[in-house]
This record gives sequence, C-alpha cells and structure tokens, in this order.
Amino acid sequence: MSSEQFLKPLLEGMMKDSGIAFTGAPGGIEGEGMLLRSYMNVRRPSPVPYDLLELQDRYLKERNAERGVNPVERIATVDKTLGSNKRSAAGSPCGKGTLDCDVGFE
Repeated sequence: MSSEQFLKPLLEGMMKDSGIAFTGAPGGIEGEGMLLRSYMNVRRPSPVPYDLLELQDRYLKERNAERGVNPVERIATVDKTLGSNKRSAAGSPCGKGTLDCDVGFE
C-alpha cells in the first residue's frame, strides 16, 4: 500500500471538515501533501469525525513506513549545529531542570 491512496480522500475530508478553501496550492502529490499539512495546522480544536481520524491514522502510518522515523540521535540540536557550549538542563550545575543561572561554562 501507499500513502498516496489515502491522500486525496483525506484531503477532501479535511477541506469539508474545516470549511476553509486554500487556493493556489501546487499540483501533484507533493502539492497535495503540503496542502494537507496546511489543513492539519489550521484546523480548530473540535471533535473530528471518526472516519476522518481513521483515514488520517492510516495515511500517517503509511508515510512513516515509507519515509522511516529519525532516531533521536540524528536530530540536530543547537549545541551540535552552532557549537554551543551551554549544558542541557539535565546536566546543569544550577539545579535539576534549570538552564537559567550565572555559572560560567568553559
């Protein structure tokens, strides 16, 4: 199975459920995927029809199966990308769970 088979019906359901019409979206699978994300991001919190939730769940499971999931070790962090020498809250000398202190770091 492919996530593409769930994309159009899910997009149509999100359009109907939201009552919002986006215009000027790029065509094709990528454009429809971007449009779906837009609908998911602007949808107001309210109960979702069960069939739409089920379709969304199936679509997202297929997307994860196709693309994979990044392990936490591969996610870029500020200290890795910018060379920050600040410690994380877990390793903070200021107290457990705190980043805001005046202790100098090397």
